[in-house]
Amino acid sequence: MRVNVRTVQGPARGGQAVSGAKRLVGDYPAAVPEETFDSLALQPHVESLERRLIQEALLRSDNNKSAAARGLQISERSLWYKIKKYGL
Repeated sequence: MRVNVRTVQGPARGGQAVSGAKRLVGDYPAAVPEETFDSLALQPHVESLERRLIQEALLRSDNNKSAAARGLQISERSLWYKIKKYGL
């Protein structure tokens, strides 16, 4: 899904002008609980989520890879690659 940045920035700038605040959100590091993540590196968290979703899809489909791929809305080939990558 593509998002037009201007449509997102417009309301944010308007809120900033009305509130007089320099930032709409508090400090970003404080918004993420420290105990939740060891680091804010995106890739390990994406891989962890992807692995859990694949495991859940396989469980729900009774290990039927075709049905799991449909449920995940990815190709069977992509699912097979990810199963091998994550050792599932």
